[in-house]
Amino acid sequence: MHLVQLMHKSRNSPISKISMRICLVKGRPGPDLNGNNRPDPIIFNYSNEAYYPIHLRNNFLNQFQNKKKLLNRFYDYSKATYDDIFSNDEKQKLESLEV
Repeated sequence: MHLVQLMHKSRNSPISKISMRICLVKGRPGPDLNGNNRPDPIIFNYSNEAYYPIHLRNNFLNQFQNKKKLLNRFYDYSKATYDDIFSNDEKQKLESLEV
């Protein structure tokens, strides 16, 4: 896994380390997860040994309406990780890049 370092401008020293996973949902082959046949970028932030989506819940659910039953409350979404949100079959359609 690669880490992105933020540097302090005046001291040129690391401020903190951030790890993110950027997923591009594409249909390989066939339809994608939400059926619009377009790539869907999703960004997850690494925290507490898991990846959490950085998108607001409403924005995420507008893009992936099939996840409304799974994430029907804000609390559910706040605790949902990458592994909770996507099934193994769905993960096969994801092209994932860790930065």
